[in-house]
Amino acid sequence: MANTHSLDLELSSSQYASITDVAQTGLDITGDISLEAWIKIEQLPSVAGTAFLISGKWTSDTGKRGYRFRITTTDTLEFAWSGEGPTENTLTSNAAIVDAGSVGKWVHVAVTFTAATPTGVLYKNAASVASTVSGTQTSINNNAEPYAIGATNITGTPASFFDGLMDEVRVWNDVRTGAEILSNYLAELVGSESNLVAYHKLNNDYLDETSNNNDLTASGSPAFTSDVPFPTANKNHAFFM
Repeated sequence: MANTHSLDLELSSSQYASITDVAQTGLDITGDISLEAWIKIEQLPSVAGTAFLISGKWTSDTGKRGYRFRITTTDTLEFAWSGEGPTENTLTSNAAIVDAGSVGKWVHVAVTFTAATPTGVLYKNAASVASTVSGTQTSINNNAEPYAIGATNITGTPASFFDGLMDEVRVWNDVRTGAEILSNYLAELVGSESNLVAYHKLNNDYLDETSNNNDLTASGSPAFTSDVPFPTANKNHAFFM
């Protein structure tokens, strides 16, 4: 099926989509992980505050947090994780991923994380970007918090909303190679690919295309739009290398 829609999230309406811990399957990832999404920013995080893209089991308890993928207030790309302990570990790009010139343009972002090392790689438009790891914990904590896209969904207090469009959100429980990200980022997947545990095409619905059936529930009444990053792959990308 062609990529026909993306999800339009408005910061002013506190919009996001999520699934509870009880309802999810496969998102309790404690080791290797890879995350991907297409985003089209409407307001820079440096203006609006941190913008969460994917929040997995993130909690207000700094000693029991899960994992998150966000754009920071300095417009850098950041993956963070926490094991059992008070330290928040981060993998952060060394330069801003977005700027004023990127507003209103599609860009693909991804992270791969190897827990045992711990090391990771951040990507924009399928090319790795310089980054720095801070932290040594070699596992990701599992807890009862929800999984969300477009916000950090700490139970009862969602915040740090993303302002813009999102499409093709993918969660893997392995470390994707750079070649795999490059090969797949401009195409829809089937949903049965090995190690793919959640795949939200956001093609006018919140369904998970994997057998885990991690279907999302929307909050704040976001809308779908026909504005998509591909198949017209070179029409409106932000290749701001």
